[in-house]
Amino acid sequence: MRAWSGGGGGGGGGAGVAVAWGSEWNASNLEELQNSGVQYILNVTREIDNFFPGLFEYHNIRVYDEEATDLLAYWNETYKFITRAAIWGPDRNKTACPPAAGNLGGQNGINIPMEDGQVFNALPPVVYRLLRVYVEVKFTLRDCNSLPGETFNLYYHESNDDREGYIKESSFTKVDTVAADESFTQVDVGDRIMKLNTEVRDVKVSTRKGFYLAFQDVGACIALVSVRVFYKTCPLTVRNLATFPDTVTGADTSSLVEVRGSCVNRSEEKDEPKMYCGADGEWLVPIGGCVCSPGYEERGGGCQ
Repeated sequence: MRAWSGGGGGGGGGAGVAVAWGSEWNASNLEELQNSGVQYILNVTREIDNFFPGLFEYHNIRVYDEEATDLLAYWNETYKFITRAAIWGPDRNKTACPPAAGNLGGQNGINIPMEDGQVFNALPPVVYRLLRVYVEVKFTLRDCNSLPGETFNLYYHESNDDREGYIKESSFTKVDTVAADESFTQVDVGDRIMKLNTEVRDVKVSTRKGFYLAFQDVGACIALVSVRVFYKTCPLTVRNLATFPDTVTGADTSSLVEVRGSCVNRSEEKDEPKMYCGADGEWLVPIGGCVCSPGYEERGGGCQ
C-alpha cells in the first residue's frame, strides 16, 4: 500500500496539504497522480516498484504485507518524510522558501535583499527536534574616520508567531559581534571598487516554529547587502544496497544522527543497514546492508 502527499484544496501553506492512501493501481496511474497534485510517495511494500522516480520523491519501507510485520520500527523515518512533505509542499528542490514559511532555504540557501531596519523571520524545515542553522551575511564597510566602530551585532529570537508586532530588545539572544575584514575608501568609490565582506555564524534553535533575526547598528558605516539562512543535510544516497534518505544534521557540531536504511528493490536485509549523518553533511560509519533476492544479482547499485 502507498500513501502520498498532495496539494489539496486549502490554498497556500501547510493547510492545503493532504495525505491520501492508494493501491498499486493508483500508484501506477500517472494521470491520476498529477491531477491530484501528488509530489511525495511513501512506498510501504517489497513487491511494488517506484513507477515514476524522476517525477516524484519516493521513500521506501521495504516490508512484506504480513500481520507480523513490525511497522512501529519504521515510525521515525516515516514521520520525518511526511512532515517534510507537509512543510515543503510542492517545492522539493529546497532552493526556495517553503509556502508561508518565511525566509529559510535548504543547503543551497537563498539570498535575501536587506532593507534598513528590517527584521527577518524564518520557520525551520524540521520542527520535531533541535536544529542548527547558519546565517551568512554579506556587507560592506566604508572607512569613515568620523564614526567610531567597525562592527554590528547579530541577534535572534525564537517564537511560535510569525507576526509578532513588537518584540522587546531583552527577548533577543546575542549570537555574535560581526567585524569586517575589509573596508573601502572614497578612492575605491571613485574607481568603482566595492569590497564585500562575507561572514557566517551558526545558531542552534529549538522546537519552536520559527525565529527572528535582528541586526544592531552600533554606529559603523556598514551596509548589509544580503542574508542567507540555511541548514545542512546528508544527501540521499545508496550504500550496501540500502537507501538512506536526505537527512538534516544534528543540532551540535559533534552530533551524529543515526539513520536506518531501506533495502533497494529486489533485495533483502542481511544485517540492519545503518549510517550516521555527521554535522558537516557527510555520511559516516556504514553498518550492515542488504543482499539481492534469489534470482537477482547486484549491478550498478541495484539488483537486476
